[in-house]
Amino acid sequence: MPAITFNAELNFENINLQQSTHTVYNTAYIEAEGDNRVFSSQWPSHPNQSEATATLVVNKSLNLSKQALQSDAEINGEIQWRIAFTNTNSLDYTNYKMLDVMPYNGDANGSSFDGSYTITATLTAPSEIKLYSSTDKNVRGTNVSTVDETLFQELVPTKLVPTQTLADKNVYELNEDVTALLLKGTLPTFERYVLDITLHPTNNNGGNVYGNSASMKADGLNELTTPISKINVRERTLSGIAWLDADQDGLIGNAEERLNGLNVTLYHTDAITGQETIAKDINNNDCITTTNANGEYSFTKLPSGTYRVVFTDHSGTPISFADYIVTDKNMGTDEAINSKSDAIKSPENILTSAEIKDITLPTLSEMQKNNITIYQKQYQNLGIYRALVNKSVTKVWDDNNNQDGIRPAEIKVQLYANGTPVGNETVLNEGNAWSHTFTDLPQFEGGTEIVYSVKEVDVPKDYTDNVETGTDGNFTLTNSHTPATVEKSVTKVWDDNNNQDGIRPTEIKVQLYADGTPVGSETVLNEDNAWSHTFTDLPQFENGKEIAYSVKEVDVPKDYTDNIEIGTDGNFTLTNSHTPATVEKSVTKVWDDNNNQDGIRPAEIKVQLYANGTPVGNETVLNEDNAWTYTFTELPQFENSKEIEYTVKEINIPNGYTNHITIDENGNIVVTNTHVSATVYPPDDSSHNNMHTANTGDASNNFIWVLMLVVSVSGMVSILFVKRNRNR
Repeated sequence: MPAITFNAELNFENINLQQSTHTVYNTAYIEAEGDNRVFSSQWPSHPNQSEATATLVVNKSLNLSKQALQSDAEINGEIQWRIAFTNTNSLDYTNYKMLDVMPYNGDANGSSFDGSYTITATLTAPSEIKLYSSTDKNVRGTNVSTVDETLFQELVPTKLVPTQTLADKNVYELNEDVTALLLKGTLPTFERYVLDITLHPTNNNGGNVYGNSASMKADGLNELTTPISKINVRERTLSGIAWLDADQDGLIGNAEERLNGLNVTLYHTDAITGQETIAKDINNNDCITTTNANGEYSFTKLPSGTYRVVFTDHSGTPISFADYIVTDKNMGTDEAINSKSDAIKSPENILTSAEIKDITLPTLSEMQKNNITIYQKQYQNLGIYRALVNKSVTKVWDDNNNQDGIRPAEIKVQLYANGTPVGNETVLNEGNAWSHTFTDLPQFEGGTEIVYSVKEVDVPKDYTDNVETGTDGNFTLTNSHTPATVEKSVTKVWDDNNNQDGIRPTEIKVQLYADGTPVGSETVLNEDNAWSHTFTDLPQFENGKEIAYSVKEVDVPKDYTDNIEIGTDGNFTLTNSHTPATVEKSVTKVWDDNNNQDGIRPAEIKVQLYANGTPVGNETVLNEDNAWTYTFTELPQFENSKEIEYTVKEINIPNGYTNHITIDENGNIVVTNTHVSATVYPPDDSSHNNMHTANTGDASNNFIWVLMLVVSVSGMVSILFVKRNRNR
């Protein structure tokens, strides 16, 4: 609400004191701050001037009045008194005197003020009344009866203001050294005088008091003193504190930093136009200041009205508003320590300044009504805090749960703000679950959001690192290590003389083991994979220890043994061994020659062993030393999975002998050499002669039969030998 001023003027110019009654005109004026209209009662709406009349009856009494035209004054505002006296007697007052000692600190009238003042005196009086002044301090503490009139000098008006009915107004401009005013002269009957005294203070303050009284006397009159009239100086101030609300509770904490050097500007809103301008104090000074070391600011000697406080930084000092947030206002119940400010932001939602709106300072009449000498609008506080963020970093290990056992016990990370290290390196380990949160980090620098990042100080050997920033701005630092792998080959070796016996299976199965635990499924080895397989991508370590790999044959083939060898390269050779079946073959020479009757038996013969018709080894000698017999041992029983057919032949059949080969029930070979000795009959044996003679003629037929018999027996022996070997 704008300040409203009310003034009333009494018009005594048409009073005729020689009459018993007269009319007094009262004109009232009302104005509001910012209302620049001329005074008129003719305004159709809200006239700002009104008039009234009153009829006065002249009382034939003696009365000296001194009144304050306004009981209250603004800082450095005018202090005004009016002294009036009317001679209602039928006789002139001769040797009339009126003394007014100007206010001074410590006077008996209760004056107490700062600064100094000059004086303007306006006298409306008959010409017989003169005005005198003194600059001597000795007049202080005197009255009209005791004052030394020699200390006064008559004043000369600085200007004359004509009036229509009363005497002209004489205006006197006096310096600050004047200590008292004295009126002297003759006051004719039914005449009056009016002395208006205006003090023009400088550098006074709210709470100052200007007290004053006047005394008068004249011939035939006793001294008369007016009551003390006091004028109070009232003041309005506005103050507050700006602080950093570190704990963001909206309340000033004892340990919280005060903002020194913050710009504070006070704006005033015109009550009529609503236009806002930089406020001016009573002395017409712009209300612009900065906070002190305690974060305090104040504006004093303010006119009444509506104000707005605006806080700004000064090119980023002492802080940059763009980096801060205005704390919540009106927190708690203690007005002295909470914030009253609102944020002012740019279209980009960046804080540019702060304000406190709609601050109202009361009028003089409101202050008088509430008995307020100094109106202090205190605690217009601003709390701000740095826009802060938290950033977390979490270490993730991608190393198959430290399979290789090379993960370090801890790592260190460094936080960076716009590429610059922030603070010390931070340790991540199992104790903090490989995670850390950087708290209370400034969000902005110079109005631009800070880009935070983290780096691992030393990436562990054999690891790579990767940093990802989540949508929440937090970091995941992944160290990756591909666990070491190995390959293990297994090769099947057949030690069975190239499957001589024909019992080798078409495939076998092997199982891989890691530290005794089966790995995967059984693996088939056969001719298609060359009886070999390589297990690839096998982890080399488990829980930091190297894995011992092994293989086993699932089912060892019948009649085979197995043996596993691990080469220097860690690969496996799985050998299945089978000793081929062997047989023994004996050959015995039988002489069917009537015990060498004819003496033609050789000392030895030679035989050759054959396997499936192929000579085996060297020729073998049979003689009496080896009892005409020999055993062939360790002869393979099979070849290419088929049983071998063994035979023998005599190398050179002795002359005069025939031979045939038979196989006995044990599969042994009997080579029979037969020699038929010639039969000699005595000469006197006619019957033998006759027989011989008879056989001679049939000798050819007998030979044919004998030959056929030998061939038949030999064939039957061969057939029996083959059948016996197959059965085995």
